Amino acid sequence: MTARPAVPASVHSGPIDALVASALGKIYPGKFETPKMVELVGNAATIKQLVDVKDPAAIVAGWDKDLDAFRKVRAKYLLYE
Repeated sequence: MTARPAVPASVHSGPIDALVASALGKIYPGKFETPKMVELVGNAATIKQLVDVKDPAAIVAGWDKDLDAFRKVRAKYLLYE
């Protein structure tokens, strides 16, 4: 078994996923099936916003409240900082 390199907590793929999905939807209108991205993005509300052609930066900014709540709950269960 090989060890995986540690990924800093500041590295998140979510914003990149939203930007890529938004760009592909604009580049390939009618051909890129944004709703199928739910498995990659993991959030149906985000997919709806992408389909509605919302600004990816605004979509990501909308995650802050939920992410903060998640981090508070998660903090109780972390074994290491």
